[in-house]
Amino acid sequence: MAEERKNVLVVDDMALNLRTAKVMLDEFFNVFLAKSGELALKILEDMPIDLILLDIDMPGMSGFDFMEIFKKMPNVKDIPVIFVTSHVSSSFVSQASVVGARDYVAKPYDKTVLLKKMYTIIYGKDRFFITQEGKCIPLPLKKDAGDTAKSVKTVLAVDDMPTNLRTIKVILEDAYTVLVAKSGELALEILNERTVDLILLDIEMPAMSGFEVMEKIRQLPKASGVPVIFVTSHASEDLIRTAGDLGVADYIVKPILPETLKKKIAAVFAKYGPAEESYL
Repeated sequence: MAEERKNVLVVDDMALNLRTAKVMLDEFFNVFLAKSGELALKILEDMPIDLILLDIDMPGMSGFDFMEIFKKMPNVKDIPVIFVTSHVSSSFVSQASVVGARDYVAKPYDKTVLLKKMYTIIYGKDRFFITQEGKCIPLPLKKDAGDTAKSVKTVLAVDDMPTNLRTIKVILEDAYTVLVAKSGELALEILNERTVDLILLDIEMPAMSGFEVMEKIRQLPKASGVPVIFVTSHASEDLIRTAGDLGVADYIVKPILPETLKKKIAAVFAKYGPAEESYL
């Protein structure tokens, strides 16, 4: 199995800076974007993130304000943070260290410098090499024998219960890249940013039900063909009929059994194959 790509969250109030970072990093990481500290904190509650690129000079909640809140969140406080700033000074470097930043980079982004810092923090220095011209070249992700011809498929799990999301991730992470969303709204945001090959969609969710999410997914030009497996606590004839009318590939009943889930996903991939279009 190919090594799972790491998730990087970029936080900046300037849309141009977010787009620049995404273009630079998309080849190497799963990139998530937040245009404010408040939105970044919400994403951290919903998504497993491996590293944060955090702009310091933001209106409302500054990077330092964000760090004060972030370091009090027990489930995410140890995620490494790289500060991003337009003004590097000795006082800034000192303050960054005090609040727990692992490193910093100056704007405008230098791709070589940025990747070197990120790879050093996430993977260790053995994960990149420096050319004679001083360029940082990230090493390709390792692939096991027999996996060179295809990439690992990505599964998006959507459920309002964190326990269910953790269960699904544990069951599937050895075979797939697993993304999680604890609401339909967040799932739709992910589908606008990421390529996924299959969606596990809980039916009974507050605010936006699985049926409503499904209808919106089918309206997304680049996501309409992604196969969906409904997850439900109550399988009935009406549900099965409605699922069929919506074009759902299959359904699974809670509590989720590992072998049942794996077999259903394998069967869906065998029938439909991975998604043919990219959502980027």
